[in-house]
Amino acid sequence: MAAGLTIEEARLGEFRTAFEKVGQEWLTPDLLTNKFEHDGPLDVSSMNVAVIETVTNETWGQGFPTPVFEGEFKVARQRILKEKHSKLTLSQNGKQIDGIFFGFADSLPEHIKAFFSVEINEWMGAKTVQISIKRVGQG
Repeated sequence: MAAGLTIEEARLGEFRTAFEKVGQEWLTPDLLTNKFEHDGPLDVSSMNVAVIETVTNETWGQGFPTPVFEGEFKVARQRILKEKHSKLTLSQNGKQIDGIFFGFADSLPEHIKAFFSVEINEWMGAKTVQISIKRVGQG
C-alpha cells in the first residue's frame, strides 16, 4: 500500500510536530523493537535428509515464504568464501551441522542465535543437511 501528500513548505514544521506527536502517542517501545519473525525453534537432532526433503519439496513463494527457524549454536569453524560469504560448522548439543551465511564475512562470536532455513546440500552424489542463515545474534 502506498500513499502520498503535498505539504506547503511554510507548514512543514507544523506537520513535523503533529506527526511526531502522533508517533509518540501510538508507537510503543515494543513496536519499535527490531524483530525477526520465524517459525519457531528447530534442533539439529530433528534435522535429517528425509525430513528436510519433505520441507523443501513443498510449494513456497510470495505470500507463502520458506520456513525460517531459530536455534542457538556454537561456532566450531568459520571460513570466508570469496571475501563475502561465511561457510560454517556449527554444533548444538554435541551434534554438528554445516551452514552457509551469504553476504556475511565478519567474524562471528563463539555462540550465536541463528535464524535459518534448511536445505539439502548434494555433492558428488552424497546428500547432507545444511542450514542457510538469514540473520544472527549472540546466543
